[in-house]
Amino acid sequence: HGYGLTPELAEIAAAQGVGVDIRDCIGIEDAAAGITAIKAAGALPVGVGKAEDLGSDIALVPDTAHLTLAYLDEVWAALH
Repeated sequence: HGYGLTPELAEIAAAQGVGVDIRDCIGIEDAAAGITAIKAAGALPVGVGKAEDLGSDIALVPDTAHLTLAYLDEVWAALH
């Protein structure tokens, strides 16, 4: 993580950079550490991979082909 930011602060800085509250963001990640950072920052995590690697308490897709706007809308409505 560049600029001396923790992963959580990098998530928040990215949201602030585009003028959005982090609680109104979805973070998409394929690594457990990234999911942890997304959760800590306060965004809604969506994992790309398997529950045994990323956790079973988040929305998951097997690969990025499944990351459609319709799917993300559905996840947002169900979990936010």
